[in-house]
Amino acid sequence: MQIRFIVFISLFVTATVLAVMYFHGRGSSPAFTDQGMASPSQAKSTARPLSGSAVTGVASKVAKSPLGTKQSDAASEMINESKLIIDRTQVDVSSLTKVLGENSKFAELARSLSSNQETETIRRQQLYANAFQANELYLSGAVAIDDLACGKQICVAEISSQDPQKVAAFIENVTNSKDAPMYLVSDIPLPVAGRGKHVKRLMFSTDPALNGFSAPFAAR
Repeated sequence: MQIRFIVFISLFVTATVLAVMYFHGRGSSPAFTDQGMASPSQAKSTARPLSGSAVTGVASKVAKSPLGTKQSDAASEMINESKLIIDRTQVDVSSLTKVLGENSKFAELARSLSSNQETETIRRQQLYANAFQANELYLSGAVAIDDLACGKQICVAEISSQDPQKVAAFIENVTNSKDAPMYLVSDIPLPVAGRGKHVKRLMFSTDPALNGFSAPFAAR
């Protein structure tokens, strides 16, 4: 009888200890709920949010990345009126030759000039457009004015025709116009191949102060 009592007491103590350990384990584990494994929203997060200095550090690295440098370089290389003019009195020959001879650069410069919406620039653009469109060679359809854009000191134009002599005559006429004076003029022919017509591009100064080239150049 005494042996049975001791065995009973031992079993009771053992069961009690196991029960305490079991319930203690359930209460201290954040990874489990009554339904099983805890959801991400129920489990306590141990992640530490970024401080202000950490965010600033990331931004600084992005700002100094090579990609940002390339974008800045590309912006600085964009063609505009100021890239062609030196001290407001001379045209940079090297830059001018590239712009007139390359389709993409010429188109970029024309867009840049046309984007200037100052009242005086718009008036200047209209003045030369009227002079070009009043020319007999244009009115007769012998030549086409493919492009004309003016800025603060210069204008650029593209003239085309099936007859190269008509293009030359048109440019000669408009450069001698008294109503729309040109103080410095330069033009270059473009290759006929692939165009099916004769084309010349010209740049002219609308400012009497801009009357020279930065190097020897065949000006009219």
